[in-house]
Amino acid sequence: MAKEQVTQATTKELEAGRQRDIARAHAQVADDLFEDLAIDSTDIIIPKLLLMQGMSQFVADDKAKLGDYVNSVTGERLGSVVEPIEIIPFYHRKSLDILNADENNERIRNEEFTPANATLPWTDVEAGVNIKRVKRLDFFCLVPATLAKGSILPMVVSFRSTGYKAGASILTAWMETRERNRIAKEQGRLADVQLPFHQSFVLSGQKLTNDKKQTYVVPAVQIGKAVPEDQQRMCLDWFQTVKTSKAIKVDETDEGMASGPEASVEAAGTGKY
Repeated sequence: MAKEQVTQATTKELEAGRQRDIARAHAQVADDLFEDLAIDSTDIIIPKLLLMQGMSQFVADDKAKLGDYVNSVTGERLGSVVEPIEIIPFYHRKSLDILNADENNERIRNEEFTPANATLPWTDVEAGVNIKRVKRLDFFCLVPATLAKGSILPMVVSFRSTGYKAGASILTAWMETRERNRIAKEQGRLADVQLPFHQSFVLSGQKLTNDKKQTYVVPAVQIGKAVPEDQQRMCLDWFQTVKTSKAIKVDETDEGMASGPEASVEAAGTGKY
């Protein structure tokens, strides 16, 4: 009996070794194939998580409804203002959208927010065109709902105009974490130091009506839950990639796809954020 058990154990070890060899060979083939494919990183497009307005193209095409959060590339509905969706922001950019006030606030261009343009008026005339300058926050985020489906790409969530304050609340939470870290280090509690993306946020929103009796939606943000360490590591990897790479492309098809009536544009303050 003991001899049979030894034989069975040896057979299992041999089979396990054979499976490992097959797996290594498969992995090598996969590596070789992807190397031959020579995928250009500049061709990779980061999708946006868009909040649908009444005039959004997806809504017009009956692919989404007012208040839905939709993947700008695939059109997949991922949540809505009444069915919140979890996000894990790890990087942000602040900018100004320059809008044509004579053409229903059509976007002319986007430019980096700087101390120089921070002092410019929010309504202005440029080359004979009435314009508006609108603050914008773009957050690169991991979305647990898409991670669960096997996607490792982040998504970008934009906050502007009447939704700007919702995005600013994420920065406020990050600054609070930074201050707690400072206190923890002063008190020698290094184990309590947290990364900015140690907690998630929850995207929801609400429907509002402007003075023209038009209905639109604005995003809302609440604190979510603790982020697992493996997802924090993913955030850190993507942070380094987004911060250093000039090849990152963000889908721009939302310009006009998520448009809609809003309240008056808020004036902005200056500062690092």
